[in-house]
Amino acid sequence: MLLLNKCIMPPLWLAYPEIERYSIGWRMGYGEEYQNNFFAWWDSLSLPEQIEYQTLFPEPITWDGWWLDEHPDKNLSYNDY
Repeated sequence: MLLLNKCIMPPLWLAYPEIERYSIGWRMGYGEEYQNNFFAWWDSLSLPEQIEYQTLFPEPITWDGWWLDEHPDKNLSYNDY
């Protein structure tokens, strides 16, 4: 494991699950600060470390495409929701 001796920051959806993917909370306040710190940390990782991290923390369905910076236009539904 390449990340074994590194301090690992949780991905955005685990750090602040109350903030939805496209929420303004990522552009203001504590979400923005965390996101900025996360990306500075992310940029410090090597490509193999980033790949390992993505394997350890797969994106949830509501964040689908986040790792690839894709914005799928899907209607998500479950039963009556």
